[in-house]
Amino acid sequence: MSRTVVLSVLLLAIAWSADAQENRKPGDAPAEFERMAAPLTGGLREPVDESTYIVGPGDRFAVTVSLGDVASAPLAVTPEGDLVLPGVRAVPVAGETLAVAKRRVEEALATSYRNVDVDVSLVGVRVIEVHVAGQVERPGTYDVSALDVVGTVLQVAGGLAPNGSRRNIQLRFSDGRERSVDLVRYEALGDLDGNPPVMDATSIWVPFAKERVYVMGAVESPGPYELVSGDTVQSLIDIAGGLAEGARRDSIECRSFLNDYETRIEILALDDPVLSARTLENGDQVYVRFQDEQYRDIENVYVTGEVRFPGPYGINEGQDRVRDIISRAGGVTAEASLTEARLVRTSGVEEEDREFERLKTIPVQDMSETEYAYFKAKSRERKGQVVLDFRALMAGDESENHLVFRGDRVIIPRERTTITVSGAVTAPGLVNYVEGTKAPYYIASAGGFSSTADKGKTRVIKAATGEWEPVGDAGVIVPGDEIWVPERPDRDWWKLTRETVSFVASVAAIYLVIDQASRR
Repeated sequence: MSRTVVLSVLLLAIAWSADAQENRKPGDAPAEFERMAAPLTGGLREPVDESTYIVGPGDRFAVTVSLGDVASAPLAVTPEGDLVLPGVRAVPVAGETLAVAKRRVEEALATSYRNVDVDVSLVGVRVIEVHVAGQVERPGTYDVSALDVVGTVLQVAGGLAPNGSRRNIQLRFSDGRERSVDLVRYEALGDLDGNPPVMDATSIWVPFAKERVYVMGAVESPGPYELVSGDTVQSLIDIAGGLAEGARRDSIECRSFLNDYETRIEILALDDPVLSARTLENGDQVYVRFQDEQYRDIENVYVTGEVRFPGPYGINEGQDRVRDIISRAGGVTAEASLTEARLVRTSGVEEEDREFERLKTIPVQDMSETEYAYFKAKSRERKGQVVLDFRALMAGDESENHLVFRGDRVIIPRERTTITVSGAVTAPGLVNYVEGTKAPYYIASAGGFSSTADKGKTRVIKAATGEWEPVGDAGVIVPGDEIWVPERPDRDWWKLTRETVSFVASVAAIYLVIDQASRR
């Protein structure tokens, strides 16, 4: 048979194979062939490397032959691991790299037909079954592409359970091999080996995260990290984002437990390859120091409320003052209440007043006079509030322009348009504020005193100081002030009369006894 005739037969066979694949009906081909064109769950992250990709049953190839005319056929690797070339022979390719498989197909065609241009391309990746077990949300068996990476398959399985390992995941193969997967290293450093394709793995096993090490101080992401066998001081710092700006490289402190109570401390230098390669064990703690304790330490003051741009503002302690910060915050708005504005200090303020906490547990009637006075004063105290007149400050009084310190809070509330009148009045509640008026106006606006009011003990609670002032001393009411009218205590007059008579009788009896005794 002439070469042209033979080639024509080959082209017709390949063309027939292509046509058969394009026009096949459901059920004409095995289920494996139907599944092999399924898309990658997570997509390709890079071109397939023909020197590392291992061919397996279900992989789909396009074989193109040309000699004047061109014919191309889609061919799938059979369950036996062969590519069947029409009119030639079956070529074993399973278990070989993509590069070797392509070369074998080209050589098989070249052996039968000379001077033929052949192109072999991988056009579809096989689908495999992978069992996902351990600490995942939905353990089970999943159909995935051989090129899907472990992290993507775990997402398909619902993600890791709360206690699932992220650094000691095991990828297991049918021949007994295992490969460790470190998703933290992949995410932190972009190390592709930490999140490999599943390829022909049979299962993914996610154990509990058990052993941990700690890195603290001048690294980008301090905190606890799961321990992987072989972790070193340097590798731990790497996955923690590396050294932060200003970190010291020559005094890395590594603390290890000798037993449940004793620890050993080593001082390491990252520039020493031996010391930085010090292997870590469960519970080890690595401290990375800054060059200086105050190295670029940001000192903030927080401005909230009625300013144009509320938020945190960096300061230079010992230089910046309250008015400077308010100015940087855009100044106060038209709705600001300077009467109620305050500066609250958090640094250097005692967190707990033990005596006050003790008194809160004692009934008022059981307190001594001194204890009650202390309790009442502390109840009114605004913890950490700096004495400052914001009205005078904003009017230019430099004596009120205090220095600000780290953690200070400048709070400027919205001005109130009502005055609160509560207690023994006919209609307690909010009364519209009228500039220049005093307490009697608001009491009258609230319906006046009720029949049970103790008028003489009416008090004005001043917004600026929290002091309780008698009505006569309070002067003009300003927004934020509150008016409190107490009730007269209930009295049992019949009981009071009986007690008075009894007391008088007792005194009279004593007098008679003394008088009789003196006559003798």
